[in-house]
Amino acid sequence: MKSYSEITGRYLRQNKKRTVLTIVGIILAISLFSGIGNLFFSMRDNFIQREREQKGNYEVKYSGVSENKVNKLKNNFEIKDYGVSKENNSFILKDDKNGEKTGSDIGKNSPDNNPKILNLDFYDNSMLNNVMTIDMKEGRKPKEADEIILEKKAKRKLGKKVGDYIEGINMDSEILKKAIKDNPQILFNSNEKINLQKSDSKEVKKYKIVGYFDVETSISSNFYGAIGYLDKNSIKNDSKYSFYANLKEKKNKVAIGKKVGNTVGLSENKKGSNEPEVSFNDSVLRLMAEGNNTILNEGTKGVFVFIVTLIIVCTVAVIYNAFNISVAERINQFGILRSIGATPAKIRKLVFKEAFIMSIIAIPIGIISGYLGIYTTIKLMSNSKQFIFEGLKIGFYKEVIIICIVLTAITIILSVLGPAIKASRVAPIDAIRNSSNLKKEKIKRRKGRLTKLIFGVEGAVAYKNIRRNNKRFIITVFSLMISLIMFIIFTSMGKISGEVTKQFMDSMPFDASIQSDKSIDQKFVSEIRSKDGIKEVYSPKIRNALVYLEKDILNEKYYEKINKEMPKSEKIKGKDYVCLDNIAYSSYDKASFEEAKNNLVEGKIDIKALDNNGVLLINRNEITKKNGGKVISDITKYKVGDKIRIPRTKDKFYPERGEEKKIDLKEEYKQGIEKGDFIELTIVGILSKDSFNGNLGKDSIGLVFSDKCFENNFGALPIKSVAITYKDKKAREKYESYFEEKAEEVEGSYIDVYNMNNRMESANKQVAVFMYGFITIITIIGMVNIINTVTIGLLLRKSEFATLTAIGMTKAQLNKMVMLEGLLHGVFTSVFGSIISYVLYNFLLKQSSDFMSFDIKFPIDVFAIGILGVIGITLLASIIPLRKLKKMSIVENIRAKE
Repeated sequence: MKSYSEITGRYLRQNKKRTVLTIVGIILAISLFSGIGNLFFSMRDNFIQREREQKGNYEVKYSGVSENKVNKLKNNFEIKDYGVSKENNSFILKDDKNGEKTGSDIGKNSPDNNPKILNLDFYDNSMLNNVMTIDMKEGRKPKEADEIILEKKAKRKLGKKVGDYIEGINMDSEILKKAIKDNPQILFNSNEKINLQKSDSKEVKKYKIVGYFDVETSISSNFYGAIGYLDKNSIKNDSKYSFYANLKEKKNKVAIGKKVGNTVGLSENKKGSNEPEVSFNDSVLRLMAEGNNTILNEGTKGVFVFIVTLIIVCTVAVIYNAFNISVAERINQFGILRSIGATPAKIRKLVFKEAFIMSIIAIPIGIISGYLGIYTTIKLMSNSKQFIFEGLKIGFYKEVIIICIVLTAITIILSVLGPAIKASRVAPIDAIRNSSNLKKEKIKRRKGRLTKLIFGVEGAVAYKNIRRNNKRFIITVFSLMISLIMFIIFTSMGKISGEVTKQFMDSMPFDASIQSDKSIDQKFVSEIRSKDGIKEVYSPKIRNALVYLEKDILNEKYYEKINKEMPKSEKIKGKDYVCLDNIAYSSYDKASFEEAKNNLVEGKIDIKALDNNGVLLINRNEITKKNGGKVISDITKYKVGDKIRIPRTKDKFYPERGEEKKIDLKEEYKQGIEKGDFIELTIVGILSKDSFNGNLGKDSIGLVFSDKCFENNFGALPIKSVAITYKDKKAREKYESYFEEKAEEVEGSYIDVYNMNNRMESANKQVAVFMYGFITIITIIGMVNIINTVTIGLLLRKSEFATLTAIGMTKAQLNKMVMLEGLLHGVFTSVFGSIISYVLYNFLLKQSSDFMSFDIKFPIDVFAIGILGVIGITLLASIIPLRKLKKMSIVENIRAKE
C-alpha cells in the first residue's frame, strides 16, 4: 500500500452490498433530478411551441412601420428572423343578388340586407409559412397578389368554391371601426343592422379564392376573416405595416426589443394603428421566463425550487445514513490509522474520496435512468386518445446535466461532511473500542413506558435505541412522512375530484349539447328532433340579472346554518329591501318543463298558470361549509301562491358576452321600485335545482318562466343552446360527426358529456402516473433510510446485543427488538404524517368548498391504506438487516467492548 487513499477502493470492493445500496440511493436522487428536469424543460418547450402556433411565432411586434423602417429593422443585427404584414384592411363584397354596393350605397342597409365584410390581412411569405400557423382545410395558401384564402364558414355562407372569384370595394377601416363602436353587437349578431357612413370609394377589387382555413373564434356571419399575399416589392413608404420578429439573444428580450424599436423611432408608449408601436408576445415570453409578468415567472421557479429542495432533503438523509454506516463499520480502522500517524485531514480525505468515486458511478447512470424513465412514461401515455400533453416530446437537455451534477455535488457534500468530520475527530482509543458512537443517556431520558406496556421489554429497548440519535431519527421519519402526506393528500383530493366529476355528470339530464353565441332558429331545433335515435331535445334560454326582495322574506335560519351574516338591507320607499345578485332568469320550452318535474319540490307545473304570469322558484341552496359539512336549506320563506314583484326597468339583464355596454342594474331596479311599477308573478311551483344551469350560486335563487310569460314581460330571447338526449350509445356514435357539423353551421360548439367525462378521467389518471411515480421513489428513499438506520444501530451495538444474548435474551427476542425499531419508525411516521395530512386535507377542502355541493365523507380508507402501507414498508425494511444478527459472535463482540 503506497498511500492511505488505497484503502478507499479496497473497502468499496470488499463491501459491495453497502456500496451498491449507497449508489442506488444516489442514482434515485439523480434520476429524480433528471426526470423532473427533462420533463420540466420539455413541457416548457412544448408550451412555447403551442403558444407560437396559436399566437404567432414571434417575440416582438412593431406596428405602424413604413417601408424605410421595415428595411432598417430587417437589417438590424439583433433580428433573427421576421415577417411583414399589412393588417385590418376592410373589403365589402359585391352582393350577387342585389348588385354591387359602391360609393354612397354602402350606408343603406337593413338587417336583412347587411353587407358582407372581409377583414383582410396581407402576409408575406414568412408570415404565411413561419410566423403565423394557418390551419388550411382546403386548397393552398396564396402566392400572388390577387389570391386570398377565407375562413371556412365563408364557403357555406357565400356559396363560393376554391377557384371562384369574389369582387368588392376597399373601405376605409375607420368607417367600420366607427360602426362597431356605435353598435358592438354587429360583431356577434348577424341580425343587427350595420350602419356605415357614406363613402366615395369606387375602387373595385377582384380576388381568386385559393383555399379555406379554420379559425379558433369567429364573429358574426356578416364578417369574414381573409388572408391575402403581400409581395415584398409592393411595400410602399406611404403605407403602414406590421413587423413581426424573433430576436437572436436568449436573455433580456424585452429590453432588446425596446432598444431595436428605439433605433427606428418606435416606442411601446406610442400608438400606431390603435396599438402600441412596440408590443411583445407576452404568452411566449412568459413561458421563456422573459415576460413582463414576474409573478408567474417567480411562481414557476418557486414550484421547481420546492421540488428540488424536497428531493435534496430526502436524498441527504439516505446518503448521510449510508456514510454514517460506512464510518461506523470502520471506526476501529480509523482509530488504528490515527494511532499510526494519519492526520484528521487525511481521514476526511478518505471519506470524501469514497463519496467522489460513488458519485462518478451514479451520476451518468442516474441522468440516463431519469431520462429513459420519463421518456418511456410519456411514450406509453401518448398512446391514449385523451393525452393531456398532446405533442409533448421529451428532450435531453444539457442544462439538466449541469443541474444534476451541481445538485448532486451539493447533496453529496451536505451528506458526507458530517460523517467525514466525525471520522476525523474520533479518539484512537475510543475508535478501537468502537465506543465513540455510543452516547450515555441522560437521567431524565424518555423511558418508553407506553411501548414497554404494548410490546414488552423489547419495545422499550427498541424505542430507546431509535431515539439515541434524534437527528437521524427525525430525518428518517421526515422522508417517510413526505411520502405518506403526498399519498394521502393526492389520493383524497383525487377521490373528491372524482366525486365532483360524477356529481357534475349526473346532474346533467342530457347527453350532449350545442352552444353558440349566435341565435339558433327553431327550424334547426326541429331538424334535430326529427332524427332517429334522438330521445329528446331541450332548448332552455337563460339570462342573468338580480332581484330585490323585502328583508322579511329571507330565511334567517339559512344564514345561521352557514354561519354567515344576512345581507345588508337598503331602505327604499319606506321598506327594507335586500338585493340578491346573479339570479338566473330561465325560459323553458315544453320538453324542459317535462324534465323539470323531476326536481319539483312543491306545487305543480301548470303551463296555463305559467303562461298567466306564473313562475317556478328555485329556492334551495346547497352549500359546503368550511369544515366539509353540507347545508341544504331554502334561502327565502316563499311558498306556492306567494307573489314575487320585479320592477320594470329599461335594462332587464346583465350584458351578455360581447356586449360592451355598461349599465348599473342595481340603480335601475331601485328606481323601478321607487316608481312602483312592478311585474307581479305568482309562484306556482318550487324546484330543487335548475337541471340546465347547474346548482345555484351561493345565496341565490332562480326563476323559471314559460316562453310566453317571459316574452310578455321581458321580451323574446334567442335560443343559444340546445341539449340532446340519445336513445342509446349507437345513436351517440352515429350522430357525433353530424352534430359537430351542425354546430359549425351556427358558429357554435358541440359538447358530448360522455366524451367530456372520459377526457377528465383520462387526465386524472395521467396526472396520477406522475404523482404516484414521484411518491414511489420518495418512498424507496425512505425505505433505504430505514434499512440504513437499523443497520447502523446493529453495527454500533454489537457488544450490547452480545451482552443481552449472554445474559439470556433469545434470538427471537433480539429479532423482535430489531423489527420493533423499524415498526416504531412507521408508527411515528403514521402519527405525525396523519395529523399533518388531516390539517392539509381540511385546508384544501376549505379552498374547494366554493364549487362542491355534496356531503364530503372523510376518506378514512385512504388514511388507513397510507398508514398500513408505511408500517408494512418499515417492517420490511427492518427484516433485511436481521441477517447480520445471525453472523454475530458473542465472544468477539464482548471482547471488543473490553
